[in-house]
Amino acid sequence: MTKLNRKKMARKLWLLSLLFSSLSVANAQVVDVPLNHPSYRFIDRMEAKGLVRQVRNGTKPISRLKMAQILLEIEENASSSSLTRIEREQLQWLKSQFKCELERLGEGIPLASVSSPRWWALFPRKEKEGLICLDPVLAFSSQSKGSRRVYHRTTGVKVYGYLSDAVGFYLYARDSSEWAKGNIRWKPANPQEGFWDVPFPQKGIGHTGSYGKRIDHDEVDAAFSLRLPWFRLSIAKGSNTWGPGYRGQLALSDWAPSYGQIKLSAQYGNWLDFTYIHAFLHSNIVDSLRSYRTDQGYERILHKRKYLAGNRLEITPIPGIDVGVSETIIYGERDPEILYLIPVMFLWSAQHYLGDPDNLQMSADIDLNLIRHFKLYGCIFVDEIYVSKIFTKKQHNWVGIQGGLFWVDLLENLDFRAEYTRVNPCVYSHKFPINNFESYGYLLGHQIGQNADQLYLEANYRYIRPLLLTLSWQQDRKGRVPNAYEQYHSPSQRFLSGRVKRQQSWALRVSYEPLRALFLKIGCRFIANPKGEQTELSFGLEYNL
Repeated sequence: MTKLNRKKMARKLWLLSLLFSSLSVANAQVVDVPLNHPSYRFIDRMEAKGLVRQVRNGTKPISRLKMAQILLEIEENASSSSLTRIEREQLQWLKSQFKCELERLGEGIPLASVSSPRWWALFPRKEKEGLICLDPVLAFSSQSKGSRRVYHRTTGVKVYGYLSDAVGFYLYARDSSEWAKGNIRWKPANPQEGFWDVPFPQKGIGHTGSYGKRIDHDEVDAAFSLRLPWFRLSIAKGSNTWGPGYRGQLALSDWAPSYGQIKLSAQYGNWLDFTYIHAFLHSNIVDSLRSYRTDQGYERILHKRKYLAGNRLEITPIPGIDVGVSETIIYGERDPEILYLIPVMFLWSAQHYLGDPDNLQMSADIDLNLIRHFKLYGCIFVDEIYVSKIFTKKQHNWVGIQGGLFWVDLLENLDFRAEYTRVNPCVYSHKFPINNFESYGYLLGHQIGQNADQLYLEANYRYIRPLLLTLSWQQDRKGRVPNAYEQYHSPSQRFLSGRVKRQQSWALRVSYEPLRALFLKIGCRFIANPKGEQTELSFGLEYNL
């Protein structure tokens, strides 16, 4: 081996050793917190109180380690008077659920807060190679509205863990059955109709098997993540939410079933987060070229390929102000485009380079926490806009807007929230069905769909740490959904054009968590619309759902 080759080999070995040493000391931000975890609600409240800054929680999910860091920051910034007794109990309760991450940060947990390790996982197991935690998933619920009654049963498992400090994994698998007196859950033939006329609207599910008055379905979320010195890389099946919305998000929500994705995320200092995803969606459109029937009569149904690519930048220019901007593009009927696989690509220009065959969206949002106890937030979502024709009759400016107020501690442990969402006609839809902003027949954005608006008011009162009482009022309006020809050839569609559906509802919900992740939920909702008035009752008992 020549001297030059020896130098090259030494340089390569040095770079490899640097890489692996960086992996060994990298923060283990490789396992995410599920989107329905109560810690998100808690840090939202603490951010409004001014006890934590630079959270940038408009991009979810966030990692378990980051959540642990936020809880520590809240504890460090809180004085004896800034947290109520119940909030201090909540903080210790949540810290116990992030015991492993707090230990990795070098922070212990008071023994009075955690009576045993099983508080943070039912079956934890530590080895020299890392950690694995396993929890069962159990749930039963019933809902009734008039003569309709639906029952839900779910069983499953939730597993997460770390291998060293650089590799993390997560598995959340559940099998569910639903049976009913009356109609079982269903969804409209056109996802652009939103959730209207659905007896019991709820987050989407994928493939179902029907057995008379019963349907079965299984769902799984999973992730394998690698923490590199410069960024985090994940191969996963899961959901994302982009934007500050509470009742739903305009840019990306978790209304649709989870989807396979490749995700790259990076944090620069304490002021900037970057996220890129390339997702593999379900088009719900049969590919007639690849589907066929055998001589024995068996059908093999394959669907057209469909993808979503998107990137999001979230920054904190000054403490108390978080600003987010994002791009997403829907495309399909071909292999993944190399231009859309470049994380830092400006997707708007990439689409033009390809001949404008796809469906691009942009959004911008802001989260203001400048006045103690108040949070203001807003978002604008742009599906298509022509600035030069913004005031003409034939302009095609398809936008959605959202704004909200969160007021903490009107009285001790009492919160109030108001949120308004408006989605103009033609948003989320496209002249080519493959490019509609949906997956598996559910919208990827806000669930009200296009040509609709929603006003939502909510008051929350936590009487004791385990008990949360929620009173809410909601008004929805929905206009006619134009077809593709009207969308592209007619003058601009007037907001709430056509026959308008209107609905108002009052709801009272009670949630009780006596043990970690064990929830007893009871609800009553009074609904009024042109079809009449109905009362919906619900009951649920769930563990780790």
